Amino acid sequence: MINRQLEIVELRENALSAREKAGRARRMAVRVGNTPSARVLELHAAEFEARAAALDRDIEALEEQDEPRPGSASAHAWRARAEEIRTAAESMTSEAARSTLDRLARNYEAMAKRAEREFDQRARKEQDAG
Repeated sequence: MINRQLEIVELRENALSAREKAGRARRMAVRVGNTPSARVLELHAAEFEARAAALDRDIEALEEQDEPRPGSASAHAWRARAEEIRTAAESMTSEAARSTLDRLARNYEAMAKRAEREFDQRARKEQDAG
């Protein structure tokens, strides 16, 4: 329980840091005006916001747990990571980079599905035994 609470505190700090970085990037983008640098800064800001949102989902999943549920929690974590990578892929200008990140996101989704199946199988076994 204490470890989970410490993890939540750390995740909140990281989410706050990501939001602060997004804000700084957006303020800098405004200062440099309508330039290529501003567009890059806006992309960085969007990436920081996506990271903060992914951390928020991780925090929510941890807070909802009454007791540790490894399969369910890990499935959520894999999905959050996949979403984060998909968001990053959207900002890539290189088709090769976008393709690599899309493939990586699909792999994370597959790991989430596997974790869910394993969790469901364990839950059914426990239910049948009890």
